[in-house]
Amino acid sequence: MRTVLFTILAFFLAPNAIADTEPNNTWQNALPLPQDRTVAGTQSDEDWYVINATAGNRILIDLTFTHAEGNIDVGFYDDLGNVDFPQFPGTLIANSVTNGSDHEFVEHNIPVPDTYYIRVYGGEAPDPLGDQGNSYTLTWTEIGADDGFEENDSNAAPAAIAESTVAFGSKNDEDWYSIDVAPGGGGTRVIASLRFEANVDLDLELRDAGGTLLEPSMNGVGVNETINWDVGVFGTYHLSLVDANNTGDGYALTWAAVSPGGTVDFPVPDVINNVPVATANTVSTTEDAVYNFAAGDFTFTDSEGDSLVSATITNLSLGGGTLTYSGSTALTSGDTLTAAQLGTLVYTPPVNVTGVTGSPLTTFDFTVNDLMGDGTVSAQMDIDVTAAATIAPTGGGSSGSVSMVWLFALMLIGVARRVHR
Repeated sequence: MRTVLFTILAFFLAPNAIADTEPNNTWQNALPLPQDRTVAGTQSDEDWYVINATAGNRILIDLTFTHAEGNIDVGFYDDLGNVDFPQFPGTLIANSVTNGSDHEFVEHNIPVPDTYYIRVYGGEAPDPLGDQGNSYTLTWTEIGADDGFEENDSNAAPAAIAESTVAFGSKNDEDWYSIDVAPGGGGTRVIASLRFEANVDLDLELRDAGGTLLEPSMNGVGVNETINWDVGVFGTYHLSLVDANNTGDGYALTWAAVSPGGTVDFPVPDVINNVPVATANTVSTTEDAVYNFAAGDFTFTDSEGDSLVSATITNLSLGGGTLTYSGSTALTSGDTLTAAQLGTLVYTPPVNVTGVTGSPLTTFDFTVNDLMGDGTVSAQMDIDVTAAATIAPTGGGSSGSVSMVWLFALMLIGVARRVHR
């Protein structure tokens, strides 16, 4: 296993997105940010946004970025004035606390209907890597005791959510969502990101439309939950939050479909790729007959369902035979062949030689690789060479052959006697 960090190559600019406008580096010139609108910004200094909230609801603030490029924090302030610290509009109501992650998430009850401010700024101790010019996306919403997707409490009643948009929810019970992986989109690999506060633990699952589990997220408390799975075919699939934590915790959910090896148009935190694991296999041919390999002969397991991209072959023990690919290229130890090249691999056994029963004549080791990483666990490929079929003697086998010899000898004796006379 290894962790592959998806850096932000581009931000999703959905129809409801707006652009950051500098200078908004003080609360006095804060940029208005409507509810459920996404802003794409760059944190080179403080960025301020002003919002209008309603009493009796909760506010959810979702900010995503690449932590390796510099930490970013989020503050949420009222506008009641601050005599001691006039650089702030009022009192700090809530501050994000997800240090070390690729997101900041704030959930807080709104005390009174009023104007509020969101401050995006460089990270502070104990994670002070801030003001690095890091890009980010910021979205906020209000929800009541429940969210606007209810009642989406079962696989039979999922709420549809669009690709590359932020869906805010509240986990009071099971939450189910349907996603449409359609032709003409990015592909069949589903990448989903679930973000929430660091002090709760929510889990995410990808299922088919019938409810069969395809892939669970497996991150720990306070870490973004991520799905990265190739569903293989286009169609409708479900994302579900079905863990036991039904305490009304808020969350933000985003998904997209990409081609294998493709990038996503929203920041995804620390996608964990389980590299494929090679499994041993045995193929066989007969004496003096070649064996034509197929890519499927290089067997493996992969928890994400990734396709075979290539295989690396080592420790050749040919027993006098040869391995060639792409027509006539001799295979050497350490060669990596693509899946297409594996389909051209040919084994030619030595002439008139067979293996010993229970022991392969030829062996080699192989590892398998997917688009997201090279395999590290090797397995052995065995090639058995069996004796060619023989034609059994007729007329009683060896005894019949002896009788024929004696008959021929008697005929010669008779001829000799006639000549002698």
